[in-house]
Amino acid sequence: MPDGAASLRHRPHGVLAVFGPYNFPGHLPNGHIVPALLAGNTIIFKPSELTPWSGEAVMRLWQQAGLLPGVLNLVQGGRETGQALSALEDLDGLLFTGSANTGYQLHRQLSGQPEKILALEMGGNNPLIIDEVADIDAAVHLTIQSAFVTAGQRCTPLAHRPAFLRPPFIAEKWNAGRCISCSPGCRQPAVNAGHLG
Repeated sequence: MPDGAASLRHRPHGVLAVFGPYNFPGHLPNGHIVPALLAGNTIIFKPSELTPWSGEAVMRLWQQAGLLPGVLNLVQGGRETGQALSALEDLDGLLFTGSANTGYQLHRQLSGQPEKILALEMGGNNPLIIDEVADIDAAVHLTIQSAFVTAGQRCTPLAHRPAFLRPPFIAEKWNAGRCISCSPGCRQPAVNAGHLG
């Protein structure tokens, strides 16, 4: 802009709610918490009702790091707590990681309030198409690993339709899948996936 002046101003949005997921509960909420704090916002953090202790641990770590009291606040509870929190009139935004059903509900609830930030991270679908593979054993191994690592409790496993897979791959995958051992990760010999109790 040779003949003009430009300026860039950053300002906090205000009070943001962060709803954390049950999978990777000590990690994924920070994808919302850290940028919100860096931008100068105050946060109300509601971890998943399935992982309340992880939420407590996240709070302790932030306190130990020197975050001032009242900047990051913890609220525990389930659906009713989330609904009450998302309905707060003074809330300036909501940052959510979780199921598509809950995300759609939050979208409908906040759709008439364009002044509020709404960030939704809702699952994933990573399609797998196998055509010709030079190393079928490696392809099978990586496919199974994607499906079963973390006992399948991720939003990013590979999903596939048999129509997109070649018969040799399907046969190899079937044989390899039958050999998967599931038990707690501390067992020996090594296991392929943990189980859900």
